Amino acid sequence: MRNLWVGIMVVGAVAGCGTIHRTETTYTKAGMTDTRLAADQTACRQQAIGQAETKPLPTWGQTINREAYDDCMRRLGYDVDAASASPRR
Repeated sequence: MRNLWVGIMVVGAVAGCGTIHRTETTYTKAGMTDTRLAADQTACRQQAIGQAETKPLPTWGQTINREAYDDCMRRLGYDVDAASASPRR
């Protein structure tokens, strides 16, 4: 029984330490303050929530449509820079 618990703990620790590689997207705009950037990100996040494609499996938290989010940030005058950023149309 002890070996079973040790095995469960090891599997849990290994699973908890796993990471998903995500490219960091940067949003730049001349003269932007951290406060204004945070406000713009919140506005675009709210706009993009619910626009994500439906997933066959449950996800943790809310999903957003990354393309809609990036487009919103571009409309607000930001340069979107990342390998994973959605393409411009």
